[in-house]
Amino acid sequence: MKHDLSLILHEIETKLGKRIKIESPAKWSPKTLDHLALLAGFQNWNDLQTALHGGDAEL
Repeated sequence: MKHDLSLILHEIETKLGKRIKIESPAKWSPKTLDHLALLAGFQNWNDLQTALHGGDAEL
């Protein structure tokens, strides 16, 4: 999951033009993960996971 978040944050940082610091992503709510996925161009966290990992998506 940490690698997935790194990819998402890289996309977001590119779009925002600034660096984002991760404090403790393991404690993020599903709603927060959905918002990050939206910023990366996906409908929700599950769609992002499916795109990255195929049918073996993990939450």
